[in-house]
Amino acid sequence: MVAIGAGHPSLLAPTPANQQDAGILAWDRSDASPESKIEDIKTKGEAAALENLQLAHWLYDNNYQLPASPTEAYISPDNLTSSGDARQLIRWPSSSESAINPYKGTNDILGYRVYRSTWFSWGPWELWDIVAPGSSGSTVHAIWKPTSGGYEYEDLDTAAGFSYFYSVRPYQSGYAAGDLPFSTDDLPGRVKSNIAKGYESGWGPPSARTYDGDGRKPFQPVTAETNSLSKKVMVVPNPYFNDGKHTYPNSRNIRIVGLPAKCKIHIYSASGDRVMTVKHDNPAKGEDEFRQIAFNIAGEVQTGLYYFVVVADGGGATQSGSFVLIK
Repeated sequence: MVAIGAGHPSLLAPTPANQQDAGILAWDRSDASPESKIEDIKTKGEAAALENLQLAHWLYDNNYQLPASPTEAYISPDNLTSSGDARQLIRWPSSSESAINPYKGTNDILGYRVYRSTWFSWGPWELWDIVAPGSSGSTVHAIWKPTSGGYEYEDLDTAAGFSYFYSVRPYQSGYAAGDLPFSTDDLPGRVKSNIAKGYESGWGPPSARTYDGDGRKPFQPVTAETNSLSKKVMVVPNPYFNDGKHTYPNSRNIRIVGLPAKCKIHIYSASGDRVMTVKHDNPAKGEDEFRQIAFNIAGEVQTGLYYFVVVADGGGATQSGSFVLIK
């Protein structure tokens, strides 16, 4: 058998409340000086690597028996959508609540920790809410309720057009003396502490399990008003200006909001040249995106004033407006 050990100072950093560890990205974005971080990587990183090798030895000597962690609560990309208020809506299964801990002979799930990131699909993560099994509830962050075979969670602190990433992790009650048929005396202190307070699902920190890597975003749903084009169609942001305030993070897309389920959006330059036609066909989504490209040889639109005309399917109602691009 060969074991390759690695470590990081975050494994030995103070653990935030209700989490297993600090997480690599959270540690990296801390206010500590670069000099102290470099020293920690050399010293605490080495100590964490040696502890992980100690874990490998313990696992081998213990015939690969280890404390069981909860069943996953996987959020598939198909389960990320929008509520009627254009907020992020996620769902996850409740199967972990019927899984039996083999060392206790019963289910010992205490709840679900909902983590959120607004940066990347790999973190850094913030503990956003804790959901008790079988519960409906609300906090300043969200409202949730049980559904058939799982839970539905609406994040109140979200806005259409922005990307959000989530990780939902069931956590257990922990192991007391006598719960396990083997000794944990030879384990590092941080590991024994995690065993005593209870594992989350997965084998690592929240950054080890990520979802929604394709950047789903809340959106404006189709309504009777958008279908009839009786609601004003809006371009957001308007103006578009790449100054960090008038764009969506990590995106050049411009949202056209308030659309019928089926329509065409014709975009024209100030001189009347057709720049692009966007064909929209989505029974749930009352918006679409303009990626700032042109159908002609130029390829990309430039700074200037632009006009749009929305034509409902079948040549029905129309609506027009303008927007400004500043490159």
